[in-house]
Amino acid sequence: SEVMKNRIRSTIRLSETSSMLNRLEKDTLTGLYTKEFFLHNADRILAANPGTHYDLVCSDIENFRRLNDRFGIKKCDDLLRYLANRMNANLPDVVINGRLGGDIFAFLYEHTDRDIAEVLNGLIEPGVASGFVAKYGVVPDVDHALSIRTLCDRAIVALTELKGHFNANVAFYDEEVHKNQMRKQLLIERKKRAAAGVFPRVEPVG
Repeated sequence: SEVMKNRIRSTIRLSETSSMLNRLEKDTLTGLYTKEFFLHNADRILAANPGTHYDLVCSDIENFRRLNDRFGIKKCDDLLRYLANRMNANLPDVVINGRLGGDIFAFLYEHTDRDIAEVLNGLIEPGVASGFVAKYGVVPDVDHALSIRTLCDRAIVALTELKGHFNANVAFYDEEVHKNQMRKQLLIERKKRAAAGVFPRVEPVG
C-alpha cells in the first residue's frame, strides 16, 4: 500500500508540474505560445534550420481599445480567440506562433509562393463583428542572421505603414519600408538633440 501511495503522489506531482509548464508556455486566452516561449523557441528553430525559408507575420487589431469600449472585454476576448484560431488554421505550414502582448500575434511559417496577402485578407469572415479589422505586417523570407525579436520589430514597423490607409490591411517589410524607418529614426534623433541643446559640431574652415 505504501508503494502505491508513493506512486500516486509521484503521478500527481508530475501532472501538476506538466500543467504548470503548460501554463508558462501557452497563453491562457488564445492558446498561442507566450511571448517569452515564442521568442526563445523561434530563435532555436531559425538557428537549427538555416536552409529552410520562413516568413513572419505579426497581426494587430485596428482600434482595439475602442472595440473594448463598444463591445466589452468578454466579446473582445472572443474576437482575439477567433483571430488566433483563424490564423493558425489558414496560414500555410505554421511552425510556431505566439501572443506578443495585448492584441498583437506573431506567426512563423514556412515560406510559400501563395498570395499571402489574399490569405490574410480573407481571415475575418463577413459579419463577425462590426468594425472588427485586423492589420498584418509581413517579413517575407526572413534573414536567419537576425533575431526573432528584430524580425518581429520589422513586422510591426510594416504595420505602422498601414496607419491611415483604410483600404489596405497587409504591408510587407521591404527595402523602401526600411529606408522610411531609418529616415524617421534620424528625424527623432535630431529632434532629441535639438531639444537637449546638442547640435552637430561644425569644424572651422581653414
